[in-house]
Amino acid sequence: MENILQINTGIVSLAIMRDRKDTGTLSFNPTDTLFAERFYALLGELQKSLNDYKARGIELSKKGFDQDGVPVNVEEQIAMQIQLCNYLREKIDKIFGEGTSQKLFGEVRNLEIYQQFFDGILPFFQQARAEKVAKYTTEASAKRNRRKK
Repeated sequence: MENILQINTGIVSLAIMRDRKDTGTLSFNPTDTLFAERFYALLGELQKSLNDYKARGIELSKKGFDQDGVPVNVEEQIAMQIQLCNYLREKIDKIFGEGTSQKLFGEVRNLEIYQQFFDGILPFFQQARAEKVAKYTTEASAKRNRRKK
């Protein structure tokens, strides 16, 4: 009889469906402390960047409209959105691996799809963190910790 050691590293694999087409799989490990640390650092960095972009957007929107109701600096506003989307793609690829953004989003540059991505994967990290904390905050763990003293 062969002995087998099975190890569950906690990797989550999600099928990526973009516009009802399978574009591959996204795999990540929300239980890996180092990966979770990088992910939450990314969220913090993104929040700061989004605040900066919102402030720039407000400034750009103050420039007014032409006679057709189009912002006079529409090209500048679009360029800013493309820049933000490219920044998000770069950061996602850095954390989840090169080419991840292409699998997830294709060539689309739309801020809503990045929000969909983060809203879709955040619960996996929240659940993993909650389970880790629960190990140390349950009644059984409290009894175990009292015995160690």
